[in-house]
Amino acid sequence: MNKETKKNLKRFLPLFLCCIVPLLLLSAVPAISAYSASGALAVSFIAPFICPLIMGGFFFFLFK
Repeated sequence: MNKETKKNLKRFLPLFLCCIVPLLLLSAVPAISAYSASGALAVSFIAPFICPLIMGGFFFFLFK
């Protein structure tokens, strides 16, 4: 990979994580609920807020 490709991958990694992590957590809720109902409730409550946190960090480092 050349430098430009690596720079683009580094730039889009937070965007990728912003979309994938909440989807993976929400898809894991049924498996988590088999062990702990309160744990599944906590994961399903926290998952929508992961994207704004990641994007806030992304903008912080972007304009740093």
